[in-house]
Amino acid sequence: MTVEQFLTRWSQNRLPGQLERPSPDVESGVEPPAEFKIRCTDSKLRAKIQRAAGACGETFESFIFYAVMDSVRCSEDDMILSPTTGRVIGDEADLWDFGESVTKP
Repeated sequence: MTVEQFLTRWSQNRLPGQLERPSPDVESGVEPPAEFKIRCTDSKLRAKIQRAAGACGETFESFIFYAVMDSVRCSEDDMILSPTTGRVIGDEADLWDFGESVTKP
């Protein structure tokens, strides 16, 4: 595959190792799994999180779950995975930088 073909497929999210489905978020309606448990023994920190969760209309656990999944989603957005192993082999930001450097006159 040529560099042009690779960049075209990558920009269209058509590479075999690209992730297509986003992680769950509040709008997806996906509830945190029952196995997802958070233990916070710092009462001040827990109170801050509970206050923020309450302001968003969420429970402590769902607020933490969606915060973690948002972070995962951000990381996944930049990942380029090997189609054979599923391991991370690159970073999308690096490809954008490379693409811009190649296309500059």
